[in-house]
Amino acid sequence: MVSGGIPSVKWPAVLGLWLLLSPSGLPAEKTAAAGGIRFCVPFWVLRDGVPVQPRIGREDLSIFAGPEPLRITRQEQPGTPTFLFLAFDLVEDQAPINAAKQALAEKVGKLGPEYWVGIIEVQETLSVIQDPTKDKRLLLKKIQQSRQFGKAGLLESVQALADFSSSLMRKSSVRVAVILVTDSDVANYRTEYSNPTINRSDSRDLSRRFQGRALQEEISRLSTAMVRFPVPLLVVHVAPGRDSLNRTYQNGLVQVTGAAGGRLFLSKSTGDIPRTLQEAFEWADSFYAVEFEVPPRPSGLFEIEAKLGATLSPTMRLSHPARLFFPSEDQP
Repeated sequence: MVSGGIPSVKWPAVLGLWLLLSPSGLPAEKTAAAGGIRFCVPFWVLRDGVPVQPRIGREDLSIFAGPEPLRITRQEQPGTPTFLFLAFDLVEDQAPINAAKQALAEKVGKLGPEYWVGIIEVQETLSVIQDPTKDKRLLLKKIQQSRQFGKAGLLESVQALADFSSSLMRKSSVRVAVILVTDSDVANYRTEYSNPTINRSDSRDLSRRFQGRALQEEISRLSTAMVRFPVPLLVVHVAPGRDSLNRTYQNGLVQVTGAAGGRLFLSKSTGDIPRTLQEAFEWADSFYAVEFEVPPRPSGLFEIEAKLGATLSPTMRLSHPARLFFPSEDQP
């Protein structure tokens, strides 16, 4: 079981495949000399806000923690072996769910041979319904068979999902990305996030002034926690609510995904779902997994900055997690 508590998960196939793909057959991540740590972080190269895939050598990328340059130890390009986890949090209306499944089936069917795809449900529990495989016929079957019931589960499971997937990318020589497809409404969680008004007739009732405070506190907690798990976490919301509390929820998802290095994609309508999923797959396909060594420093958050070489920087820019977390000596 990974940190965050994932019940009923069978990972042997995932870990066995990781060992097969890792050149040494052992975890690639090692503690650097004298207490330093190696981080593996997703980077995107953007032109006009759209991810592109130039061939980047180590001389084309520089990473800094303050004024200090960091040594790049590994760099996985787009097109190299990749674990792609499709996570489902679909519990609401059937029309957007069907549209999402159809679009996902089309995208999976077009994936290249470098992809192993796993399927995870993040509803009432977080569980694997298909270990990573290249068998597209099996994947299409499992996508169509995925269940829609119960309560929304994104906020309750996203930390554990990011923990596992970022650890897998850090300890192996493969890229790892997560596309989480959700139709979650903030009112459909087991936890009451709306902070409902207790006494509407009492103007002094504080619940009238702080609607959604419980949601904002949970978003703040998750955003702080997700800094520890840099991974391409791409959340596609296929049926975003338009009321004020759901807009707060969606803004919060931008913060949560951004803290890990990912992003949120919102579908404007059911007909917009294929385009939104296409964007998410393009981002999953285009990232660079870059490992670098950070010398010993006090435990806590620190900022990184990355720069492209002169041949690329005039027309392109980088997108990556802005902050990372350096653990204390007694943390793994």
